[in-house]
Amino acid sequence: MKQTNYDLFFSYIDDLLADDTVQAMRDVRQHAGSVTRLSHSLFVAYLSYRICRFFDWRSVEAARGALLHDLFDYDQHDPENHKGHLRRHPFVALDNASLLFPLSPVERDAIAHHMWPLNIADLPKSKEAAVVCLSDKLCSIAEVSRLYLLLHMNRKLSPGF
Repeated sequence: MKQTNYDLFFSYIDDLLADDTVQAMRDVRQHAGSVTRLSHSLFVAYLSYRICRFFDWRSVEAARGALLHDLFDYDQHDPENHKGHLRRHPFVALDNASLLFPLSPVERDAIAHHMWPLNIADLPKSKEAAVVCLSDKLCSIAEVSRLYLLLHMNRKLSPGF
């Protein structure tokens, strides 16, 4: 039986999703009140995976880097953490992900450079990291504007998404 894109996607990230630190992102709110950090990261990972797969680029590495792109362990909404968060969190996420998983150069690039152009000097070096960066912006806009509700009325990315 042929695997669907959806099944294949999850087969590539199952080991990451099994990790307690990654699962802890389920308990943290992200951009919009009903979106968790894990839901956001899955949304970015799936979009990145599909775009890279379409172009026959390194879709697995894009998906894995995208899933870990916001793996920081503080509340960005807390006023003490808010200052500098947009520039700082990619490197905190990269440090955290590096401690938990072996990362390829593309995965490292996707995590560290997903906030470009805000971090103007941190231009993505691979096309896959650029896709993760773009996917993060598109997903964030969809979440903040609540467009994600329309996108997921007929398709569910994961339980709890």
